[in-house]
Amino acid sequence: MSLQHTIHGLLEFDVTEARRAIHAWRRTSRQPLSFTALLVASFAHEIGEDPTLHAYRKGRRQVVLFDDVDVAVLVEQLIDGERIPVPHIVRASNRKTPAQIDREIRAARDTGDPYGRARRFEPLWLLVPASFRRFGLTRLLADPFRRKRLTGTAAVSSVGMFGQGTGWGFRSSATQSASRWAV
Repeated sequence: MSLQHTIHGLLEFDVTEARRAIHAWRRTSRQPLSFTALLVASFAHEIGEDPTLHAYRKGRRQVVLFDDVDVAVLVEQLIDGERIPVPHIVRASNRKTPAQIDREIRAARDTGDPYGRARRFEPLWLLVPASFRRFGLTRLLADPFRRKRLTGTAAVSSVGMFGQGTGWGFRSSATQSASRWAV
């Protein structure tokens, strides 16, 4: 079994129906719903259908499969007067609705600095030679269960969330459309 790193990218696709569904949801529920939340929900549901899409290796011969899809997304937070994108992991996102995911992402924007304590040790960490840092991080993330807790099992990165233009990157593949969600 060879190790294969696959990245799937979507450059352009028609989101007219998804946008209509979001606008209809907003009109009827009087609640916000972001396109990112709809995308994360659809993505996580599809990955949940095939657990091999978000599996991690344990050693050379064992593959660990997870029931819950934990999707990492970037959330913009105000830290020291600057808007900085920080990662947030939406736990068990394959079991949540787009509205639940949207509420969680919005709540994550208002939390405090997630790296406040860790940032104190950054100068010391940078004094450690890069080869030792790489070795330490490799060992830290070698356990699939710790890796899932720290990084999630999939990621959605919205390029358009923080700047001009729109684009998304996916670490795993999800093939069916967002139309399955009755928003």
